[in-house]
Amino acid sequence: MTTYPSAPSATHRDFSRIARKGLWICVALVGGFLTWACLAPISSAVVAPGVIKIWSNRKTIQHLDGGMVRAIYVADGSMVQSGDPLILLEDTTTSAALNILLDQRDALAIQEQRFLVERDQAGRFVLPEALIKRNDPKITDLYHSELALFESRRKSLDDQIKLLREGIAQARSAANSTRDEISAIQDGIGYTQDLVKMTEAMAKQGFAERTLLLQKREALAEKRERLHSQMAKLADIQKQIADQELRVIALRNAYTEEAETGRKKTRDQISEIEERLRPARNANERSLLTAPISGQVMDLKVTTIGGVIRPGDPLLDIVPQNKDLVVEVKVHTQDVDNVHLGQIAEVQLNAYSQRSTPLIAGRVSYVSGDALDDPHMVGASYFLSHIRLDQAQLDRLTEIAPSPGMPVTAFIKIKARTFMDYLLSPLTDHWRRALREE
Repeated sequence: MTTYPSAPSATHRDFSRIARKGLWICVALVGGFLTWACLAPISSAVVAPGVIKIWSNRKTIQHLDGGMVRAIYVADGSMVQSGDPLILLEDTTTSAALNILLDQRDALAIQEQRFLVERDQAGRFVLPEALIKRNDPKITDLYHSELALFESRRKSLDDQIKLLREGIAQARSAANSTRDEISAIQDGIGYTQDLVKMTEAMAKQGFAERTLLLQKREALAEKRERLHSQMAKLADIQKQIADQELRVIALRNAYTEEAETGRKKTRDQISEIEERLRPARNANERSLLTAPISGQVMDLKVTTIGGVIRPGDPLLDIVPQNKDLVVEVKVHTQDVDNVHLGQIAEVQLNAYSQRSTPLIAGRVSYVSGDALDDPHMVGASYFLSHIRLDQAQLDRLTEIAPSPGMPVTAFIKIKARTFMDYLLSPLTDHWRRALREE
């Protein structure tokens, strides 16, 4: 007897159909999930805590040399503009040294002016206009001292030249007398020559004795001898006049050369003092501390007039008052390879409600070149990064006011990855390391 299998029941057929549908649904779901996991990008970001700061950091005011406080012009919270006075220090040593150098320079400047007048042999010695305008009694005293020296030297020169001029005048008078005498002798010689000729003619005719002729010739010879003597005397007088004139020129030249030598020496001394004045002026100008930037005074540590501050001590801080805000964040060392200049970032203000406060857009503007040690965690380090906030978006935020010191959380956007990348990344990283192990 042959037995045939019975036909499947309707219930069994329904179950098989439902199972197949369920299987296809599972396959579709798994396939869809795998497709989404492999293809759909998921945005990711580097999360970094930070704080809002002003783009220009606060300035700490210090003094290089220190000193005694003479005046305080500001208080905590005061608003100052760049260049406004803050604190005045009194340093008697620096002030005294500067005043001594200034007095020396003034004295040398007046002395140089005297030398210039003497060199040019000008008629008057007056102060430069710049010194006259100062109307300083010290300048007046220095001028009178140099004026007395100028007049004394000029009088000495004039007296010497006067004596020489008087000698020259006397010599010229003697020369004129000698010339007159020479002229008279020459006239006498001519007359005597005529007498000699007449006597010679008369002696030849026997009308005159030979003795008379000899007397006339002797008289002529004497006159010629006197002429030669007077001409030699005139030459000596003319030589004396020339020598005296040369002595006058030599005196003037020596006077001007001495003045020029003194002027050059004085100019060198002035240049040396000017070099010494620069650091002295700087030290004196540093006694008045001024604001390097505009902002608000904070943490004023100097409150007592007459108090002494040490060199390099911080005296106060100035916080810049501007709208350029920057977010300073600490990036974990393992995330720094994903942070680059120009990356888009979003900043969350932790002081406000996260549900009602929008994220503020910004861009990475700075990444430190090396890791920094975290002072709050032993052995921990981080990379410092700056994010410049979108000023246009900040201007539209009327209900919130980001301010320096406010804590934030920054989301620095990095390249999007799929869900499968996140799942397989640990495995692939481990596999790469495993292949490199010996």
